[in-house]
Amino acid sequence: MIRELTRRYLFWFIDCCKGKPIGRHYQDIKKIFEDEEYANIHTKKNIADLLYHASATTEHYKAYAGATKLTELPVLSKLEVKEHPELFLSSKYKNIQLHSMKTSGSTGFPLTVLQNANKRNRVLAELIYFGQLSGFKIGMKNIYFRVWTDDQKKSLLTALMQNMVRVRVMNLDELHLEKMRNILHKNKNIKCIMGYASTLKLLSKYMLDNGDSPNMFQVESIISMAEKLCDSTKKDLQALFGCNVVSRYSNMENGILAQECPKEKEFHLNHASYVFELLKLDSDEPAETGELGRIIITDLFNYAMPLIRYDTGDLGIQSDLAKCDLKSPVFRSIDGRQVDIMYDTKDCPISPLCEFGLEDFDSLKQYQVIQTGKGEYILNVNGAKGVYSDESLLEVMKKSLGSDANITIVHLTEIPHLSSGKFKQNICTYKPEK
Repeated sequence: MIRELTRRYLFWFIDCCKGKPIGRHYQDIKKIFEDEEYANIHTKKNIADLLYHASATTEHYKAYAGATKLTELPVLSKLEVKEHPELFLSSKYKNIQLHSMKTSGSTGFPLTVLQNANKRNRVLAELIYFGQLSGFKIGMKNIYFRVWTDDQKKSLLTALMQNMVRVRVMNLDELHLEKMRNILHKNKNIKCIMGYASTLKLLSKYMLDNGDSPNMFQVESIISMAEKLCDSTKKDLQALFGCNVVSRYSNMENGILAQECPKEKEFHLNHASYVFELLKLDSDEPAETGELGRIIITDLFNYAMPLIRYDTGDLGIQSDLAKCDLKSPVFRSIDGRQVDIMYDTKDCPISPLCEFGLEDFDSLKQYQVIQTGKGEYILNVNGAKGVYSDESLLEVMKKSLGSDANITIVHLTEIPHLSSGKFKQNICTYKPEK
């Protein structure tokens, strides 16, 4: 506890000595979430400042000089940024050292986005604020299960804030799950766990099967990232550690975009740093409340490489105002990526995060659904052999896909992850004719 408090005080002391670049952003984020009037005033100013800066200093946006509304600009695709990054780089930052963020390319469009120092400080402030909402505070010992690369080095401030045990995950067989379990048992002062949803799913089931229980740990917060956290995994994690479990929605090129409320089944949007739009799947018209739509964001703080009305490639469902005390817009759900939309046998679209009723098969370690053609599917399963019949799996899947679905079941000992460490539960290589 002393070390934890020391890290916390030291972090803020160093920030104070530097002029509070992170502290000022933190206070701004906090006030925006607590004061609706303050939020409206500052968002309007931030939009006006960003539009002026982007049109005055970048090649891509100079054609939109004089624009006063975001909707006067077209929606921006990842491919546009990837193919011509120089058009988005602000002339004010061309000779200044910038922070480089690289996406994994799981959507098929890996790209690099450059961020200025003020944007980086905003990202760190977001991590602190949203961490506190989940029960995590600066200085707490935490463990992060993910794919770690050599270029992910930490500054002194970040290292002090994170106090992190970094665990690289690629293989998730019993040998590696046991190693992860041992790390948690040996580090009794770990208070927060972060990782991919698929990693947390396999790890929690493995640990529960081996008799682990909350009294063996001091974990106070669990943050799931990168993939959908299904209800069954959330229940397993709560049973195993007895603490808050939330899902966080973020991306590499921007930062934290939304986080699940610990009290309500909804995602608080980070409207302190971004403007969110939800557009229809097949046009740039606004989606209706309750309708699945494309998540479009405007980053209000990256002046080095402005991204205005940027199509994240993700899908969500908008809801009414937050049910808790936070003054924020909310999504009912974050529904995966548009590229992974699947179709039933009549070519009607299905949410990328549809579980086809397979979540009720508790002994399944992994499953993956691949659509290869109209009404043609492959179901990869790990852990079904000798436990569930193929007929029972087919029966429940056909309720979602159609009684005439042609489903091939393949039994595997492990379903591979992407090179980024993420797991794609649903894959679609088929696109129906319009």
